[in-house]
Amino acid sequence: DISGQPLPYTVSQPIAQTSVSAGDPQPSCKFGSFVNTFWYQYTPSVEQHVVIDARQSDSETNPILVVFSGTPGSLVELGCSSQAYNEGIDLTLAAGTTYYIMGAKSGWTPATSGQITLNIGVVPPVPNDDYADAIPITSFPFSHQQIVYAATTEPSDPSISCGGHSSFNQYNHTIWYQYTATADQTIMLNAEGSSYGAIIAVYTGSPGSF
Repeated sequence: DISGQPLPYTVSQPIAQTSVSAGDPQPSCKFGSFVNTFWYQYTPSVEQHVVIDARQSDSETNPILVVFSGTPGSLVELGCSSQAYNEGIDLTLAAGTTYYIMGAKSGWTPATSGQITLNIGVVPPVPNDDYADAIPITSFPFSHQQIVYAATTEPSDPSISCGGHSSFNQYNHTIWYQYTATADQTIMLNAEGSSYGAIIAVYTGSPGSF
């Protein structure tokens, strides 16, 4: 039980001596099977928007993380990441509710060594979540890094068409920047160094008429 621990919280869990129990639920995001399960529980004293991941885990563990509410025997899955070393689970946790976090190694072969690192952090607000709050770009080169888990998608956000396939039009957690050129110029934008698949789109106009 890690209730009462200040966030961010990190713990490294050796998994060689862990195993799957009969009552362990099946993660919805698993590929194939899973082994070496372990459990933590957390009850926040106030409402919190958190991200839970397994960054810095040993690479051979291929960690899975799953978050549940409910009680043992009748757990309800709230979030699942089969690539938890790279992709976190972001959730809003209610005050006084107990949440259960199951970690596991992905695959069929139990681990004989290695550890999975569980990280829980509070998600910071995103100042440029909305078009009206776009961060101005004033000079080049420009680089900006931020955590976007708390970003939302507004009804006025335009469609994104990259590559001509409908799946590319599925996106969330949008953030905005703005730039006004003082002269004709050619620029290049990229999202190198991002820890997940990022899409960049450029528009002129205003909400509703981009």
